[in-house]
Amino acid sequence: MNFSKNLFLLLLFPFLLNGNSFIPIELKNGANSSFRDELPDDEKGGWTDQGSCDMRLLPAGKFLSGNVRFQILSDKETNGKSCIVVGNMENRSFFRKRARVTCNLTKHRPVLYLLHAGQWLKKDKRPAGVLKIEFTDGTKASHNLRYGRDLLNWTGDETTPAKNAKKVWTIYNNSTQVSLFLTKIGIKSGKIVKSIEFESGYGAWMVAAVSLGKPVSIAGEERVKKAIPEDYAVPAPLHVPLWTKTKLKNVIMIIGDGMGSGAVQAASFYAHGADRQLIMHKFPVQTRCMTNSFGGATTDSAASGTALSGGYKTRNGMLGMNPEKTAFDSIAREAKKSGMAVGLVTTDHMLGATPSAFYTHVPSRSMRAEIAASILKCEFDILIASPDRRYFLPPRSLNGNNYLKKLESAGYQLFDDYRKFLSSDGVKKVFGTFSLLGATDRLAKTSEKAISILEKNPKGFFIMIECGVPDQGGHGNRPDKTIFGTLATDYAAKIALEYAIRKRDTLVIVTADHETGGVSAENNPKNRKQVFIRYASGQHTPQPVPFFAYGPGAGRFAKELDNTDIPKIISKLLKLELGNKTVE
Repeated sequence: MNFSKNLFLLLLFPFLLNGNSFIPIELKNGANSSFRDELPDDEKGGWTDQGSCDMRLLPAGKFLSGNVRFQILSDKETNGKSCIVVGNMENRSFFRKRARVTCNLTKHRPVLYLLHAGQWLKKDKRPAGVLKIEFTDGTKASHNLRYGRDLLNWTGDETTPAKNAKKVWTIYNNSTQVSLFLTKIGIKSGKIVKSIEFESGYGAWMVAAVSLGKPVSIAGEERVKKAIPEDYAVPAPLHVPLWTKTKLKNVIMIIGDGMGSGAVQAASFYAHGADRQLIMHKFPVQTRCMTNSFGGATTDSAASGTALSGGYKTRNGMLGMNPEKTAFDSIAREAKKSGMAVGLVTTDHMLGATPSAFYTHVPSRSMRAEIAASILKCEFDILIASPDRRYFLPPRSLNGNNYLKKLESAGYQLFDDYRKFLSSDGVKKVFGTFSLLGATDRLAKTSEKAISILEKNPKGFFIMIECGVPDQGGHGNRPDKTIFGTLATDYAAKIALEYAIRKRDTLVIVTADHETGGVSAENNPKNRKQVFIRYASGQHTPQPVPFFAYGPGAGRFAKELDNTDIPKIISKLLKLELGNKTVE
């Protein structure tokens, strides 16, 4: 008995020693910002004041990161004063220039650890921030923190490792891949820290937590490098005749989220061992499309979805409204008002930025309860997405409503199984929540079934089909997802193209909302299934995206496009109005 007890204590001792060797510094008395941000550009904090592109997914409480113990404050418990953000930017003049935290310590610790990140930083002679430490004996120390050495941008600098900062935490925050870094600052022997001041340099400097402790080896977070599965199904070749001049009746819009030219090239190498061999490469109209959001910024999926659905630029994070918060009807809602059938099919959840841009109007993509509540107003015939119903049901739904029951009362048939939907008969209105990621052809088969329902409308149909997986591949630097997502998009392009060839009255367009990851690819002559794929970042890039079109009116797109051009051209072809203010 004593032997077992002693053995247990012996095994536990290193853990206890390590735990007691760190003193998390309480940031509460100097914190000036929150991790969570509901609205962009409202000057109420939220890490960088970019709305849902925030740090709400960082767990509060005890936090072991890189072998160092921290304490993350809770936005709820601190009333939104949980972290420190300082900055020096003309367009964010509300950022504090400095913040000070007092400490109540009695012991010396040789190392100060920062859990932090920067944003809008680049190579510059100026420091990104200045850490000023005052000791109990009245002396002071100052440390210039420099970009590329002591910290990096939270939205991705994977190709530029820092000498004194290791990535210790990373996550996809439903907008982009974000990361935190751990930096060591040495404390002179015998000195006891009395206070710490964080002073801005340029850009923004965000501090999530601080701890003092003994020297430890920092365990960095490495990206998981996964081999590309070699059994992805590939669409069979298809002969594509030129379309005849016929009247346009239907439109199929296919969006590969984050699918840039590099992802398309990589998938072609995987499938055929050569470039430009995918189904989408058989489309007779091929060009490129610019994707920047309002003000020329690199877009997110909300702003690009709004551009693709509404024909106008808006700020990142905003859905279905312009920067002045005026709401406009999308091309899908105009089609529905004209009597056409309308469908949305996505591998993402129905509240994802791209699909919701076609039916909702909110200032922030993070307003998921409000987005879910608005879905009843669109009256679209087909709504199919991943199995996430949380914001349609209490307790997360708006005002505790059960929107699934409301959808059923409005005539929708609910499906939570892929096979049951494919085998269904006689349905007219569908709300489906099931996975479309089981195989590369599952999105295509689901879309084919959806089209068979929509085509029964004598006035025609409009359907938006989205594959969100290429975006995940870019953010996570995951070649397997980049290939899978692009092949799934290509399968959807095939069923759409086959339908258009058969019917001769359907326009098919394939494009992306933006490029993610800065993807480039090279063929692997020894094994084409293991394509050489490189990523320049883990975030969205301003690169133009590919555009493909087939069918009546496709020639109108035969030029370099802006994403706002796409719904404008479609509206003219279908003789629909676009630019009407939304009237609920």
